[in-house]
Amino acid sequence: MIADVAFDVPLDRPFSYRVAEAQRVAVGQRVRAPLGGASRVGIVVALHDRRDDGLKPLAGIVDEAPLLSPTG
Repeated sequence: MIADVAFDVPLDRPFSYRVAEAQRVAVGQRVRAPLGGASRVGIVVALHDRRDDGLKPLAGIVDEAPLLSPTG
């Protein structure tokens, strides 16, 4: 599975990360992911049901449940 993650930095697009099989993530959930040589907290904005082993993996999950709903 692939998670698109948006960060609170001046970037105009989300970044895609590989989700480990043991991780359970949902849209609106905060996760930790590598960006610019550091691990940063971002929000999952989309999930895709495909594999891409060339992507970096999520570093971890910050919250067990989503903070935001898909409708806002």
